[in-house]
Amino acid sequence: SYSFCTLLATKKKIMVKYGQPITVDKDLEEVAKAEEEGYPADEMASKETLQSRMENATEYFLKAVTDDGELVGFVCGTLSAGELLEEDSMYNHDPSGKHLCIHSVVTLPKYQRQGHARANLLAYLDAVRQTPITKISLISKENLTSFYQSCGFTLLGKSPVVHGEEQWYDLVMNI
Repeated sequence: SYSFCTLLATKKKIMVKYGQPITVDKDLEEVAKAEEEGYPADEMASKETLQSRMENATEYFLKAVTDDGELVGFVCGTLSAGELLEEDSMYNHDPSGKHLCIHSVVTLPKYQRQGHARANLLAYLDAVRQTPITKISLISKENLTSFYQSCGFTLLGKSPVVHGEEQWYDLVMNI
């Protein structure tokens, strides 16, 4: 999907393409830098973990780019046979799993608060609906649970996953 927006800082109009495929060779460095900017050090995925997700769960790793190819953000996940996102699913991809665990929803700082995270996540969810996935889950900090609920996820409550210092919350979507 596409969207036109005006960058707040420069007032420049740009077109953004959401749900675009990603490649390790072309995108790994930029994606790793965006992950680092988007999460505290004790929560971010390592470059090696991102590379593994790109290589092993390619169809569940999509990006948003401007019309000139600049990265706006990305969404990535892996498949699991479990019922909720668990510690193990953050590092492993089960290609036969029917449950998608979303691990990162990242928008670069200069594109934040302009609707790109929502548009990119919704494009991602549209793409996922074309696969055999039956359930999607993610963990979120409390301040972002309403955002994910507005995108169609259901809040289950506190997650047992410990990832960094803050409490995480489980959210799910059946599709």
